[in-house]
Amino acid sequence: MSDYLGQATPGQPLSDVDELLWRQVHPDWMQAGRPTSQAFKPTPKDKGQISVSQSSLVSAEDAFQFHISTLDLESAGVWAITVGDASSVGYAVLDDSQNPVPNTPPGHALIDARQESGSRQKTLARALASAANDRGRIHP
Repeated sequence: MSDYLGQATPGQPLSDVDELLWRQVHPDWMQAGRPTSQAFKPTPKDKGQISVSQSSLVSAEDAFQFHISTLDLESAGVWAITVGDASSVGYAVLDDSQNPVPNTPPGHALIDARQESGSRQKTLARALASAANDRGRIHP
């Protein structure tokens, strides 16, 4: 598996505020059957960017299968936020679907949190987790 995150310059910001963004949630980021805010806060390896997949380019099921089968990573399931949810808290969502690095997820995009401090990222992650939990798990 190659590390795709941060290896290429992302493309243009996504502008369709209604576009769903699929987020894989690691089982460790679950509490009482719901994703915690940790699922929407970049980890140190993420370089300030949160990996998602664009619903206009890939289904939630296909994104999930790629994550667990091709990348061999764990996922408790797929939750969704919208481009509008991210932009409402000040994050840009950048198209990364043309990333040439092997094993880049289909329809990949990055929520850009690089300009925010760690404490601000934590606050914004709570808002994104709330939006995702309001929608509920999308897949499986």
